[in-house]
Amino acid sequence: MATVGPNYGSVDAFQSSYQFTLSNPTRICSLDGSYVSGQYTTVGTSDIRKLTGFGFSLPDAAVITGIKCEAYAYASYADDGLRMARFCFWPKAAGGKTGNSLTTSMFPLSPGWLTVGGDGDLYGQTWVGSDFNLSAGGCYWQVDIDSIGPAVIGYVDALRMTLYYTVGYANKVLGCLPATIAKIMGIPTANVGKFCGV
Repeated sequence: MATVGPNYGSVDAFQSSYQFTLSNPTRICSLDGSYVSGQYTTVGTSDIRKLTGFGFSLPDAAVITGIKCEAYAYASYADDGLRMARFCFWPKAAGGKTGNSLTTSMFPLSPGWLTVGGDGDLYGQTWVGSDFNLSAGGCYWQVDIDSIGPAVIGYVDALRMTLYYTVGYANKVLGCLPATIAKIMGIPTANVGKFCGV
């Protein structure tokens, strides 16, 4: 198994409307102490945002075995049975395929990393390297707030992703064969060279 990341996304964009709007959502692109924020007085979720441009580079046909998302966040209230904030994340392939969403534990009162996924977590899909190599690959995200009484404010500084993957030994060997030798051996040459150096 190999890993790539954690990488930060570089392009954040609005995707669809929900119960409340986030302030300064493009601040999620870097860990710099400037926060995305959102608040709500009952139970609801923020607008969905799309984060892309993670700069992943792995073999196109590599098999993804897990995806981890980390959000650096905190909230004005921790969970006291009435008020809390959480972060929702689901991966998006460059071609448009999406996975199921996962939600972090509650935001703490002090800034810290919250993690969903990891090696073995595929969000209900199968993935290959090419799903994330292009700039259009990435994820969707939103903030989930539960509140009874005063508004809960959730703050998120940054989001980063790590990909876990494997490349089969046979593909490594056959992929590095010169095209002429592969042809003589009757091996399809479509992926010749693709796995060299992996």
